[in-house]
Amino acid sequence: MAWNIIPLPIRSKENFTLPQLSARRTILLVLALFLLAVLFLVFREDPRRRLNVLDAATVLFFLVVLARTLRFEKGPREEAASNSKLPQEFWVALLLGAGLYATALSHFFIADDFGLLEEARQPVLAKFWNLLTEGMHGGDFLRPVTYLLYFLDYRLWGTWPAGFHLTNLLLHLATVAGIFFLGCNLGFGRRAAAGAALIFSVLPVHAEAVAWMAARFDLLAACLMVWAFVLYLRFQRTGSPRVYLLALAVFLLAMLSKESAYVLPLLLLAAEFLLLPKRRWSRWKPWLGFAALAALTFAYRWMALGGIAGYVSHEGQPAVFMMGPKTLKAFFIRGPAVMLLGYNWSQPSLTAVIVLASLAAALLVALAIRSDSPWRPGLLFGVAWIVLCNLPVHPLLYLGPDLLNTRVLYLNSVGAAFLVGLLLAGLDSARLRQGFAALLVLALTLGLLHNLAAWRYAGRISRQVVKELQQVESSPPKRAEFVFHQLPVTIRGAFFVGSLSALVRFAYDRPDVSARRAIDPPRRPQGPTVNVVWRGERDKLIELVERNKAPAP
Repeated sequence: MAWNIIPLPIRSKENFTLPQLSARRTILLVLALFLLAVLFLVFREDPRRRLNVLDAATVLFFLVVLARTLRFEKGPREEAASNSKLPQEFWVALLLGAGLYATALSHFFIADDFGLLEEARQPVLAKFWNLLTEGMHGGDFLRPVTYLLYFLDYRLWGTWPAGFHLTNLLLHLATVAGIFFLGCNLGFGRRAAAGAALIFSVLPVHAEAVAWMAARFDLLAACLMVWAFVLYLRFQRTGSPRVYLLALAVFLLAMLSKESAYVLPLLLLAAEFLLLPKRRWSRWKPWLGFAALAALTFAYRWMALGGIAGYVSHEGQPAVFMMGPKTLKAFFIRGPAVMLLGYNWSQPSLTAVIVLASLAAALLVALAIRSDSPWRPGLLFGVAWIVLCNLPVHPLLYLGPDLLNTRVLYLNSVGAAFLVGLLLAGLDSARLRQGFAALLVLALTLGLLHNLAAWRYAGRISRQVVKELQQVESSPPKRAEFVFHQLPVTIRGAFFVGSLSALVRFAYDRPDVSARRAIDPPRRPQGPTVNVVWRGERDKLIELVERNKAPAP
């Protein structure tokens, strides 16, 4: 399949040009912003206050970007013949992404991973049909396609953690490649598209989505949605019915992977208005097909789940209807800030995080000021992508310094990567462009390794808990229930407590045992109770307290 690639539009002479900083003044600006960020972050001892500093830096970045969209006019658009040779930055993005996340192949299962493994052991067809008609978690979500991939993984890898992490890695690399082709077909140009793919491949905020097996829902939905977008654009150029049907099929799989993919028709609409050539009404029929498919799939989801379902608030109401000042701040400030500057403040060492976050913040703000990116619609589309993708996950966007739940930003951050790629391509000096890209990639890469270390540590603790369970109770009584006291929910920003019963059954390879936390509502005991206490992150993690006899029948 040949891919027609459109170069970055060239600014016309009539367009207004902002005053340009010299290379020397640009370097001084980066140094000044870096020192200022370090100063603020050092004296803000509370991690949340440090996060507020990065919020402010990101707000400044987006204000400058939006100011540019007000100053520039739309440049001319030129078609070009396809070039089969891919740019060097594209291969760097894939190799760097593969190398960084290869370190996650040794991570052990944690939290919800054990529950997913337990479900993956069940007969595929019967379980898949149940997920397709009734959803998961008692009817909260309809994500059968992702579960199907877990089933296939289990048949291929068994309980080997590296196999499941390898699948996540391959999905991430497929998304990186899709971003490059999407950027090219949207008219961003090869340089900007490759820059966006490179930035996306190393964003620190992706650690949870790629390194955690249970976060594959976000990973798979984003990958499929990006490629459905690419296929839609190809159909708009070629008119091939096969390509259109394939695009619809991939979109359907994306929606049945996670609900975030429902935003694709809105993104297509944004692209049609901002980037693509004006069309007659008949040319809008392909978009109507995507919108109709989304509506039909949502109606089917509503009937299968008995309502809108999804996460619920403390009052038992659907979280999607939650709205208030805190939600608005998360939507417009905290979410975008963590996309670009998502450093885990609960993972040592603190000095490294301050330096890396300060450097990344300084480079982004200086890049927005210095870049002469000529294409207003492209920058607007990047912002629109972030805003539209924030809609379905807005209840989860008030993120903390430990970066819990940042998996929901995986799809959203495509727009942030496009913005940075366009700004990098707008630097007039090749040496300056290479310098900015190298320093920014360095700050993001080291930040990603820093964030991945938290998940590696949590996996090591999880593996040790499994081993110590087998030592403190080598052969549990029949139908024994383990009760864990003082067990932490998270460790260094990584989920730790999830399916405890599945963890215990994994440890003993027995379906009759179960587990819960001491603070959870007790169940009617069917067998002996084994009380275990968490001793903290030390050589010995858990300790047996007592065994209670089984209740009288």
